[in-house]
Amino acid sequence: MKKTALIFLLLFFFINFSEASVAEKPKEKSLASFELGVDSLARRYFRPLLKLEFPLVEKTTLFFSFSHYQSTNKKLEGLVDFWIRGGLSTNISDTFDVEVSINHMSRHITSQNQPKIFDVNDLISRLWLKKENFALGLGGGLYLGTRWRDYGSDNMLLVANLNYLHILNSEFSFESEVKLINFNELLWEFELSADLGRGLSIFIKDIKHFLYDNPTVYTGFKFESSTRETGKLAENYITKIKMKPRFYLNSEEYKGILEQEVYFDFFRKEKSRFLLGFNINVPVFRGQKFFGTFRPENISYPITFEYERRLKENLFLGLYCTNRIEMPFDVDKEAKTSVSLGVLLKNQPYFEKIEKQFFRYELFAGRHFTHGHEAGINLGLNTIQRKINLGAEARIWTNSDYSQESVELFISFGKEINLRPFVGWQRRHILTDGKKEGCFFFGITFLVF
Repeated sequence: MKKTALIFLLLFFFINFSEASVAEKPKEKSLASFELGVDSLARRYFRPLLKLEFPLVEKTTLFFSFSHYQSTNKKLEGLVDFWIRGGLSTNISDTFDVEVSINHMSRHITSQNQPKIFDVNDLISRLWLKKENFALGLGGGLYLGTRWRDYGSDNMLLVANLNYLHILNSEFSFESEVKLINFNELLWEFELSADLGRGLSIFIKDIKHFLYDNPTVYTGFKFESSTRETGKLAENYITKIKMKPRFYLNSEEYKGILEQEVYFDFFRKEKSRFLLGFNINVPVFRGQKFFGTFRPENISYPITFEYERRLKENLFLGLYCTNRIEMPFDVDKEAKTSVSLGVLLKNQPYFEKIEKQFFRYELFAGRHFTHGHEAGINLGLNTIQRKINLGAEARIWTNSDYSQESVELFISFGKEINLRPFVGWQRRHILTDGKKEGCFFFGITFLVF
């Protein structure tokens, strides 16, 4: 039954794909959002999300997104549910789209023992009816694996979506998704939000994502980088989006690391600005198999407050304060926090942006209140004003207990979303015990400014 359903889903998509009419190739789109609030169990709630869309042929788009729902208590203990979604969407008429996606979810618990990781994968085919700010989605699919066998032997599911943005031309919007598993169990996510302008809104959600959970209510504020109706960048608080998955080739301990950055620009003047950087780092351990389940070591939040002033056209001086919060996954270890304060000097507002400078630099140094001091230098060299640019970057970061150096070569292309495939080498040195490790790495960086 599962194989038959899978074949039906794939045929359904490709038949509609072949019938899609030829049209102008769409542009890349990006959406970043950050939710901050509390839930009905009096826990702190965070949810960063990054979604990217890339045109392929005719009216077909490749998309993927990465997000996680995190709720923690005062001791920073709680759940972290990672969601990775990817798939294809094709436009078959002025009002209908067909979408096929694979969705992966894994649940981790911070600062508590969890001997077995809970993760699921589902395959969904969905037909969308879209008209202006209204969208209705209907589809079905199956769970890949045996996680849901207690609720039926086939792991089948039906899915429905109803989204209505700016209801009756008001500030209110409604978004929803409901899943019916084996005609037996319901899962859902309902959200009602109110637009406050500049990509800022308030929201209330009611969520039941998993069979064994009780419904939970979340409320808070949401920052978004673009208007959801068009996907175009709007005047908002988010000024930089970055996602950088990096895979290690010969590391004995780690499979790779995922880096994600979102920068908020709150107070901009002619020669100065105030930035808030909310960054995420998730190092992943190497497993026993090349393909399989790989446990993340922790989730780290380097949150940076930065004041920057332009002294000359290509000279910027700034002050920064960084609070690093590190939460271990699935082991009984306490969360750690550390704070550093320092100054920085650079020749352009964002080090990684390729603009008029073929040579880029960023220097910083300061006091690390846990490890004595910290200092670093980032250097970049690249071609400019071409559709495809070549470049290299070197980074050094050190404090009294740890140092890390890396060099990478990259190719840069893309307009709305800048893509940078890269290869490089990195060395980590733990100064307290003399442990060193050098390894090669590769990956791709996604950047939106």
